[in-house]
Amino acid sequence: MLPKKNRLTAAFFRTRKQPVISFVCGNISVRAYLPQTNVFRCAVVVPVKTAKKAVVRNQIRRNLYGAIQQNILTLPVYDVVFFVSGIDAIKGNTTAAIQKLLLRDKK
Repeated sequence: MLPKKNRLTAAFFRTRKQPVISFVCGNISVRAYLPQTNVFRCAVVVPVKTAKKAVVRNQIRRNLYGAIQQNILTLPVYDVVFFVSGIDAIKGNTTAAIQKLLLRDKK
């Protein structure tokens, strides 16, 4: 689990914002927004349509948060939302999505 300072709250989603960076990497869609703080923050969204059971949705979330936590020091300071649209090969797509976010930030 990510520390509280690195998690986006529900209040973030109440306002409509335009993403600065947006791309799709396999089953994961990534949207990065201008940061409201000077710390990297993120959220993972797994809809019921993707996985019917809460247990499976939570496992997907935990896997993504774990991959993010391993790379948190190298990630650029954005407010990032990861949307999961499928459960196939999540681990490989997570690493690819994180690497793509790093490359897009350096441009």
